[in-house]
Amino acid sequence: MESNIYYTTRGIFGVKIYTYINKECNILFIQQLDTVMSNEMIEVAKAFYSTLNENSKTNAKIKVYRKCNSIGNGNEASCMVWCDASLNTL
Repeated sequence: MESNIYYTTRGIFGVKIYTYINKECNILFIQQLDTVMSNEMIEVAKAFYSTLNENSKTNAKIKVYRKCNSIGNGNEASCMVWCDASLNTL
């Protein structure tokens, strides 16, 4: 059985800011779309992050929702995945 190789496309379809402490996930902010987010929408996520206190910022993790396309085997396939990110990559 052959498996496809995937690569992420340009654009961010969502942003999630959360904490994961003692095996408990606490979502602080999430925005997920079917289309690429505008720069203004990404700025909303950054503005939310900036309102967090220093302790929350230290524990906060960021993920972005990206589209992946496959290459190989002549089959076109795609999927959506949450990828680790930093504030600088937004």
